[in-house]
Amino acid sequence: MKRVGCGGCRYPQQHRRWALADSIEAAVEGADAALILTEWRQYRDLNWGDLASRTRKPAWAFDARAVTKSEQVQTAGLRLWRVGDGANQP
Repeated sequence: MKRVGCGGCRYPQQHRRWALADSIEAAVEGADAALILTEWRQYRDLNWGDLASRTRKPAWAFDARAVTKSEQVQTAGLRLWRVGDGANQP
C-alpha cells in the first residue's frame, strides 16, 4: 500500500487515503519511509540500493520484524530503525 494525498484539500497533509501499489518498488516511489511489518522471505532480500534511489531524501526504513540486513540498508543511504536494536542508526 502507498499513502497518497487528497489533491484538492486545503491541508492535504492532514487528509490522506491509502492506495495499493503493484510492487514494492512502486510503493516506495517518492516515499519518506519504508515500513517492514512482516517477516516474509521476500522482505529479507530486498534490493535496498534500488529502493533507496526511488525515495525522497532523507528516507527511513522502519523494520518492525528485524529482518533487514542493517549494513545493506545503511550502505544504500537510508536511515534504519529496527525493533530490538535499542538505538536508531543514522
